[in-house]
Amino acid sequence: MEDYLAATQQTAWIDSNDLCWIEVKGPDARKFLNGVLTNDILQLHPSGCYTLLLTPKGKVVADCLCYPCEEWFGIVCEAGLKATLLTHLKRYILFQQKVEIQDQSEKWR
Repeated sequence: MEDYLAATQQTAWIDSNDLCWIEVKGPDARKFLNGVLTNDILQLHPSGCYTLLLTPKGKVVADCLCYPCEEWFGIVCEAGLKATLLTHLKRYILFQQKVEIQDQSEKWR
């Protein structure tokens, strides 16, 4: 109960060691993410959204949160899914797309 009160009425620290933070940058980042995530990233609200990364056949690869930042997007998911998420995201970048994907988990802990 004390943790809940601290988080809702004061300031609280959250251990995020079980989460990873991926940054997707570049002029084509919004269009790229809109093509690989299940939610409408083109109309993404500043508060972000819960979304899924699927295989072309519709199998869930990862569930995550996507946040639009100033010039890039942040994707948050479980740390255990980081390697899978990075592999699948990089696999779907088309040759002409200007998209850069970086693991920033250590920066945002």
